[in-house]
Amino acid sequence: ACYPHKKFENIKSYHNLEPRFSAKYQLNPATSIKASYQRMVQYIHLTSNTAASLPTDVWVPSTNNIRPVKGNQVALGVFRNFLNNKIEASVEGYYKFNHDEVDYVDGAELLINPYVEGDLLNGVGRAYGLEFMVKKPKGKINGWISYTLARTELKMDGVNQGEWYPTRFDQRHNLKVTAAYKLNSNWSGSKNLTYSAGTPVT
Repeated sequence: ACYPHKKFENIKSYHNLEPRFSAKYQLNPATSIKASYQRMVQYIHLTSNTAASLPTDVWVPSTNNIRPVKGNQVALGVFRNFLNNKIEASVEGYYKFNHDEVDYVDGAELLINPYVEGDLLNGVGRAYGLEFMVKKPKGKINGWISYTLARTELKMDGVNQGEWYPTRFDQRHNLKVTAAYKLNSNWSGSKNLTYSAGTPVT
């Protein structure tokens, strides 16, 4: 049965809390350990169909049939300064678990589809990884190097036989290098380098 709604009629309301906590323990003047927890809620969903003749990205709002994505993330890292705070280094691990993720069924038509909710599946998602950074914040030559080893995956009934599979935005490796050189008070130059692994395509 079809139940039409009036223009601007409120179909469904959602209420969620998004608490955030963080803690820091100073081992010594140069070394600290930091931990955090945060809960996030997203009320709009990005569905991407890269297998279509024209790659399609469609934003779908939460409705009475599509619940908002709820995620919980924890992170733990070690931070240390070297050479009298001239060099900063850190390594941090994180794990995020999401409920009510959405993905589309095989052969779904996402563009200009009035019944797009019927082509979407609900499931769970996770993202986890390690981040490394070395930074030189001061001096005539300064900059930073960061590297992230990460995974981003979904698990849906009806996709990949119910096993975890990488999302479109899954990138295993991400390396960034930034360097700046201050010649004098009037002139400076900088160089940026970015390397990242490719994203999955089916």
